[in-house]
Amino acid sequence: RNLPGPPSTSWRTGHLSHLYNPAGMSWHHDLTQNYGSVVKINGIMGDEHLYVADPLALHQITVKDQDVFEQTKMFVQGNSVIFGDGLLSTVTDHHRNQRRILNPIFSSKNMRELCPAVFE
Repeated sequence: RNLPGPPSTSWRTGHLSHLYNPAGMSWHHDLTQNYGSVVKINGIMGDEHLYVADPLALHQITVKDQDVFEQTKMFVQGNSVIFGDGLLSTVTDHHRNQRRILNPIFSSKNMRELCPAVFE
């Protein structure tokens, strides 16, 4: 509750109009520049949310300790809008099954073989 964050722009929608605005990347940039990589923002009717922009924390939350952290329906739906239906927009057993299937593709050997193609 004592995390930094911008004042709410609307009691009804909080910061959601900025958060999900297709042209709102400058808002995201300004948010992290002014308040840091973990910020308190407001959702609908004053509901408090964490905005996490730290890559290590996001990896911990979404990959390593995904069973410890609750991924809200809004988070999953937002990932679905941004990334499509796939690994980042699924949870629980469905997510585990997709990771199990995809893990061999991201092995060190395969990544080394793909590097030249990525840099072309």
